[in-house]
Amino acid sequence: MIEYFDEPMQYPQDHWWWHLDKIVEKSYPQELLPEYLRVVYEKALKGEIRLIYDSYQSELIKSWVLFCEFPDDLRYYASAPALLETREEIHQQGLDDEEDVQIADLMLIEVVLQKGADPSDLFDDPQKYPFDHWWWHLEKIGEKTYPVQLLPEYLRNIYLKNK
Repeated sequence: MIEYFDEPMQYPQDHWWWHLDKIVEKSYPQELLPEYLRVVYEKALKGEIRLIYDSYQSELIKSWVLFCEFPDDLRYYASAPALLETREEIHQQGLDDEEDVQIADLMLIEVVLQKGADPSDLFDDPQKYPFDHWWWHLEKIGEKTYPVQLLPEYLRNIYLKNK
């Protein structure tokens, strides 16, 4: 049952798209899914894959990808605290290895290497902004003074290529 404009509505159980919350919770009856989704759902039920769609983690990744599709004026944007807090939360959630995160990271680094990032004294506290969390040090990456060994492997080639 879904509340819509304060009026309870019933959606047919076999219309799976109205029950994404139950799918993510893994409480939706598998036999009601179309065949092409059953395989994925079965793997999720066995714990072989995670269902992160419509979850907090998925929203973090979507936000990061959207943030990394930059406007023309990047220098200020790349050092915006909201952008970097999102990337920090992705790291805290253990999502660094997600393909979409890594693609967005590559887009960010490529643009920062080409256009730089505004300097910020906000990120000087090594306790709050560890040096090995590269996203807090985009200015140094843009200046090509950031230690390459602290970058994840997937970012090293683009950094070295532009150094």
